[in-house]
Amino acid sequence: MKYYFILLIFGLLACGEQQEKEVAAVGQQRTAVEQNTVCADSIRTEVFETETGWGYSIFINENKYVHQPHIPAVAGVKGFNSAEAAGKTADLVKSKICQNILPPSVSIEELDSLGVLH
Repeated sequence: MKYYFILLIFGLLACGEQQEKEVAAVGQQRTAVEQNTVCADSIRTEVFETETGWGYSIFINENKYVHQPHIPAVAGVKGFNSAEAAGKTADLVKSKICQNILPPSVSIEELDSLGVLH
């Protein structure tokens, strides 16, 4: 009987430890979501027209962080064909900043997947 009681206590302790790990994992996920929300709220994108098309700027806490008057990763100085294309790219860069992917560079493959190249 004594051994059953000891086994029961160890079983309960093991379950409690697992539950603590699960609660900590959920807490970390919430923290990541809250950080992304705070990040998204502190970052603003702006699309503007240039002589060669469209570009975008990204502001963090109203300080200009990125000024991109032409399509990144593409040879030459060519603007985006539309405000929408520039905005999609700005949103991708904003997302990368919120995920701490720094510098938030953009590849030709990413531009292609966004449909901003033709």
